[in-house]
Amino acid sequence: MTLTLYRRHKRTCPNFAKARREAQKKCNCKFWVDGVIGGREVRLSLGTRDSKKANEKVHEWESKERIVERGAAVTLADAWTSLIADLEARKLSHQTVRKYKLLERQMKAYGEERGLKMLAQFDLDVLSKFRATWKDGPRTAGKKLERLRAFFHFAHDRQWVESNPAARIKLPKVSIRPTMPLTHDEMVKILTASDTCSSKLRSQSPSSTRSVLRPLSCSCAIRECVFPMP
Repeated sequence: MTLTLYRRHKRTCPNFAKARREAQKKCNCKFWVDGVIGGREVRLSLGTRDSKKANEKVHEWESKERIVERGAAVTLADAWTSLIADLEARKLSHQTVRKYKLLERQMKAYGEERGLKMLAQFDLDVLSKFRATWKDGPRTAGKKLERLRAFFHFAHDRQWVESNPAARIKLPKVSIRPTMPLTHDEMVKILTASDTCSSKLRSQSPSSTRSVLRPLSCSCAIRECVFPMP
């Protein structure tokens, strides 16, 4: 964790052509900071020309980093290894563990393509872009996001990350199509069609076909019914 505070001089500033160390004299240029914090390189403006405020902000960042210093040492691979071991120790189903391992492979592949190896590098912005690469439908993507949240909740409990960034990603909108009861006309058509059902089914009981079809009026739509063919 190393942060360097400096003024980024404008071309119109007399200190523009000077080296960074030689150009820290008072002027109206804003303070910037660069270095490594949270396992990732940063270079950004502090949005102030006041040296006191700039130093206070850098000190605050460094203090927070010391609190979660362990997080910077944890790689994404190590975090996933720990989570999978915990899931298996809890005797969760094979299907549940398999889905977490799938998310693990996808997340590692995304990180490798972009040079992201540390867990702390996966902040809200990175995770949002990672989620944008998913090809799943809304319902499946929602379940996957819940697993991603569980992963970072696991990491947060162990103080590997300062917060759970996945918790701030909104779930996708899932459109639920309600199952409507059959109308009177639809019931008439079904009961009429029942007369043409196989003789084998009717031979069991004169009213067997109708007794099977009547409950459908309150449980499913006509287009969802599948009738056995002779």
